[in-house]
Amino acid sequence: MVPAGHAAKYLGIDDARQLINAAMFANWQKMSFTACMTIRWDTSIIPFDPSPRAWLSHQGRLFERMTRWLERNDLKVSYAWTREIGRNRIPHTHVLICLPFAQRPALRAFMLKSGGFRDGMTPRDPIVFDQSDYGQHSPAMKSGALKYLLKGMDLGETFRDPITGKTVNVMDALRVDNRGEERMPLAGKRIGVSRTIDRLARLEAGWREMTTLKDLYLPLNA
Repeated sequence: MVPAGHAAKYLGIDDARQLINAAMFANWQKMSFTACMTIRWDTSIIPFDPSPRAWLSHQGRLFERMTRWLERNDLKVSYAWTREIGRNRIPHTHVLICLPFAQRPALRAFMLKSGGFRDGMTPRDPIVFDQSDYGQHSPAMKSGALKYLLKGMDLGETFRDPITGKTVNVMDALRVDNRGEERMPLAGKRIGVSRTIDRLARLEAGWREMTTLKDLYLPLNA
């Protein structure tokens, strides 16, 4: 469902800038992403409306509760997310988050209860973490996680380099692969980050935004 005046879209280069700057700033602030969590909204007991406004409102409430849970447990609040619908039309959100490995079960249990998910009642787990036994700590693992969240980018998006004047395909230039899966465009906000690492937080801390393809390439290809 696409609201009037809001075209469905893929992730674009501006979304990549947002995600990569947030991730690199999080590293700088010593609250880097260490886990990838996927939330499958079709497994929620609460009636789930996939329209952009309803989805984002539902997700926003859950993330606010998650933020308060992190604060109550003296954990750093640092996360980024992207919304996706794949060929199977299952609505889901990928979340990169700063979270100690030992806290994964506790956060998952909280999210299941707070979000009203049917754990164990469907073939698909409602909330799953990446399969790493120790979290995402190496540069290569962090690069891979960022690429994973950007796999919903537009295969046809191009960018004209203001210095060379050459036009290049963005995904090819960044070496982002859609993993052979068809991603559907979505209306509404496709990507977001916690307030601790958003553009305002970065500006106040004196962070220099990474904007060129060369800037963006390096964190994605460690």
